[in-house]
Amino acid sequence: MGKRYFKDFYGGSASIGETARGHVLTVCDGSGRRVLRRTYGTYRGARAAMGRASDGWREVGAEG
Repeated sequence: MGKRYFKDFYGGSASIGETARGHVLTVCDGSGRRVLRRTYGTYRGARAAMGRASDGWREVGAEG
């Protein structure tokens, strides 16, 4: 699956990457400071947590 990148309305960014342990969600605020980094068992779980972190995420890119 690789890694997917997202941006929100407020300038924040997020990424969801797949590892051997699960899907790692990393969320940063508009100034680039990391506010959340957590591993989830499924991609769907990581997306749900990302939705709770901010409003209106849109996918801006992917790799892998």
